[in-house]
Amino acid sequence: MLMTMIQKEIMHHLLSVRFVALLVMCLLLVPLTLSTNYRNYQQNLVDYQETVKLTNIEETTMNPGMPLDPDVEVSKLILKPTPLSVFANGLADTLPSYLGMTRNGITQGTPALVSSLSNLLGHLDFLFVVGTVFSLLALLFT
Repeated sequence: MLMTMIQKEIMHHLLSVRFVALLVMCLLLVPLTLSTNYRNYQQNLVDYQETVKLTNIEETTMNPGMPLDPDVEVSKLILKPTPLSVFANGLADTLPSYLGMTRNGITQGTPALVSSLSNLLGHLDFLFVVGTVFSLLALLFT
């Protein structure tokens, strides 16, 4: 008797229009966010490789016999994009693009994202979809 009621309730929810609409929305939203973030990762990787190439060219053309200015960057540490940024971006956009070593200390590059409003609202990535959208869908079904 209990199994029959459980099966009836499950079938009632699975065959409803609301479930089909939400399933289609999820099946469209998840691949869309993953493909968008993958393209962003590929672009960030290309930018990183170009920056590393330019930095290597600058370091080889630097004249070693010239006295160093205290504000000239001796070396740079360039932040490589993380492969898992396809799923969740996190704070990667607020980190500086590079760290430069000078005789006076450390200089920072500009962050990729300067708007603080988007940091508060979050990025549309897989983590946001699972954490926010699926939570709202669960509330809608209950």
